[in-house]
Amino acid sequence: MLVTGSEVSLSLSLCSYLRSAFVMAPQVAGPLLQFPIDMYLRMRQDEEKGNVLLSPWYLACALVIMYHGASGETRRQIANVIHTDDDGSIVHILDSHASRMFCRDYRKTRLTVNSYSGLYYDSRVKLSRYFLEPLSSIDVSVQKRDFASNPFECRLALNGLLRAMSSFTFDEDVFGGDCIGADAMLVLASVFSFGSRWFSVRNAHRSTGPFRSESAEASAVEEIVPTVCLTGNFRIGEFTDFDGFKTTVVEIPYQDPKRSLVIFLPAPTSSLVALEKKLTAAKILTLLRRLDRHKLVQVILPRMAVHCVTDLKRHLQPLGVVSVFSNTPDLSNMARLRGLRVSAAKHVAVFRVGHRGAKPAETQAAAKNAVEAVAGSPVKNVTVDRPFLFLVVSRNPDTVLLLGSVMRVQ
Repeated sequence: MLVTGSEVSLSLSLCSYLRSAFVMAPQVAGPLLQFPIDMYLRMRQDEEKGNVLLSPWYLACALVIMYHGASGETRRQIANVIHTDDDGSIVHILDSHASRMFCRDYRKTRLTVNSYSGLYYDSRVKLSRYFLEPLSSIDVSVQKRDFASNPFECRLALNGLLRAMSSFTFDEDVFGGDCIGADAMLVLASVFSFGSRWFSVRNAHRSTGPFRSESAEASAVEEIVPTVCLTGNFRIGEFTDFDGFKTTVVEIPYQDPKRSLVIFLPAPTSSLVALEKKLTAAKILTLLRRLDRHKLVQVILPRMAVHCVTDLKRHLQPLGVVSVFSNTPDLSNMARLRGLRVSAAKHVAVFRVGHRGAKPAETQAAAKNAVEAVAGSPVKNVTVDRPFLFLVVSRNPDTVLLLGSVMRVQ
């Protein structure tokens, strides 16, 4: 493979991301990581045996949009749940973060990414200019709908859009018949679907292997599932007892090394449930900072697809966001309409693990250089054969795109 001087220069630039630690500023770690963790843990209470997946970024955007439009007790409830000061600064912080995150090259790295965030308001609602102006960079589409006259058509169109954006992963409608009626005023919807080639010269080796599911009611059940095997200069850390965490953490870069998959694999003597009991944003960020940057690692992980639909109205109320869904909310910063409330809010997340390696020549060169730099080093083997937690992260700005866990391989 012939690589030009410019490609070598670019490959060195790409490798710099492999050496960079993942850091989130305190003012964004609350809404962009701790709040999603709270939501994740709440969902796991209801889905003890199932996989859970959400996009912290789009989840935080939905809450900040509601916060920005709210006032009084409604606003205070949302601020408390997303771990931010009730001074309005989070709106501008998120707007600035989004302007860096959704830069021009965001979708030019052969990622398989579909994302959408929408705020739908009834024709009876007149949104204020104050509400709309600070949302210029946040990836949200604000659209008017005639829920009062055509609730069925509105729901049908929205379900069609979300199913298409998620590559028709779901057979059932995202919004059921009881979600959007003639009395609907505000509806929030978001979808994030992610997949990518790996940061490797060749395609990952495909095979099969065991995966032991975790159950509180019975002994572990072992199934044979499709797997992929990746070898590279991955950042890794083994934590035998870090404040209750007994886990191996490995970060596997994608074709664009600014984005990577981070796996938290509980030790054989521990479990995903035990890991979750100690789960906080601070601990995750500490573990990511402590990863070793110079190890040759072979990772065997399930080849799978994880997908999840989250009813925000259902899960936010136990966390403390009650007023915005009630009959007496205060959304006066959004519109001057008595009784204005959020009628429905759904979030769709999809994640796929493939086997294909990097395609552009410069990325292949960077992947080759990264492996050659540690040639001759002992190989550390990590086999993901039991329930685990994972993140998909993006750098510059450092953002968690996906947070999820796998109990069973789909």
